[in-house]
Amino acid sequence: MRAIFLYTLVIIGLFGHGQTVFSKVRECILVSAFKTSLHQMDSCITKNYQKDSAIYYKGLIYLKINSLKEAQTNCALLIKSYPKFVEAHYLSGLIFLAEKNYQKSIDEFNVVLTK
Repeated sequence: MRAIFLYTLVIIGLFGHGQTVFSKVRECILVSAFKTSLHQMDSCITKNYQKDSAIYYKGLIYLKINSLKEAQTNCALLIKSYPKFVEAHYLSGLIFLAEKNYQKSIDEFNVVLTK
């Protein structure tokens, strides 16, 4: 019983840490602390820690601060590296929408809906 308890604590610690990083980033985005969020995502990418989510959030942050070129660069890297990551296509659709490229935006949203 003690071994199961310790194993559970270790698992919660491992998964809890990952959620903590991205929870903090989501909170920073909500209060417009974008520089802090970018720094945290760069750290995750450098450490290869949940790199797909880190690149996604980095692209989302750039979209929020209206740096569309940087957002598109991160999104393109994300789609190339993780083609089955549906959120990447959603982010791409949002970026194209912000650029007023409506047809490409619709195409990306259709990819999201078909997966």
